[in-house]
Amino acid sequence: MVADTNGAELWTLNPRCLGVPLKGVSKLLESVREASKIARAGRLMVLVDRDQLRQALYETGRGEPKLPPDVDDLTLTEAVRRRADIPETVQVFLSYPNMEGLIRAIQGCDPSLLPEEVRRALQKELASRELVLAEVKKARNRVLRVCVRRHQPGVDGLALAVAQALTS
Repeated sequence: MVADTNGAELWTLNPRCLGVPLKGVSKLLESVREASKIARAGRLMVLVDRDQLRQALYETGRGEPKLPPDVDDLTLTEAVRRRADIPETVQVFLSYPNMEGLIRAIQGCDPSLLPEEVRRALQKELASRELVLAEVKKARNRVLRVCVRRHQPGVDGLALAVAQALTS
């Protein structure tokens, strides 16, 4: 999706971006405290499931006052940024409501795309999720990506932010 935004070839982007997948929101909330080590001289951009983040911050507060169940997106993202040792370098984007929402957006935009793998991905089978996402990023699926970005503003925002960072 970044390549769609700035016109770069996908293979040229990979060496310039470091992906650090974390399992669970609790790991994210711990890791962001050391944003300076993760981002080094760059930026730390985070895509996190909105529902999981809201639940984690509502139920426990994670060292801060608990957030209400109807918390808005800005308050959620700021709660993550405040935990960072260098909050000005952290950008937080939300998937709605979670990764399965992203898969549902893919399914809604192109119901013919790997229907059995999409079904499994919605059941949280990681191998199927990876297959579906790998198919979406293929060059021939640009129209699909545009549709998905319309339905997932957090993913769109992340793609725009990464594209901007890579061109600045």
